[in-house]
Amino acid sequence: MAAPAVVSLREAVARRLRRGGRVAAALVLVACSGPTEHATPPPAADDPLALPEATDTNPDPHVFETTLEARVDNLEILPGTTTAVWTYNGLLPGPLIRVAVGDRLIVHFTNNLPEETTIHWHGLRIPNDMDGVPDVTQPGVQPGESFTYDFTVPDAGVY
Repeated sequence: MAAPAVVSLREAVARRLRRGGRVAAALVLVACSGPTEHATPPPAADDPLALPEATDTNPDPHVFETTLEARVDNLEILPGTTTAVWTYNGLLPGPLIRVAVGDRLIVHFTNNLPEETTIHWHGLRIPNDMDGVPDVTQPGVQPGESFTYDFTVPDAGVY
């Protein structure tokens, strides 16, 4: 039996678009069990599976602070075709956030989409008011408004 093919997230999105699907922003959080400087190094820039990394603006090695903007951008996912997609910081998928268990994560989030949205951190055991389930654990962030997610990362994993 042949091993399953590994495709980039961009190719997976292109496949969905070819089938007439819709595309929304995605974000990846990697929480390492040890210090992030000892984590697996990010893939090379020319690696088709590489994700761009979020910028940490906080000098404290145990605090990862970044800014994310949800917005519509026109991207060429299918060659020769521009598609309006929901992005984080103009990227699809959005930037990779790499932290260590016990680190504090601060995300200054601005919604510039045409409707309310949130960031839901799938699977993380964090305080309800940071969980990002619209109208359940927090109100949706309205277009043009901002919200700051601020919590300590409790678990190792990919979210």
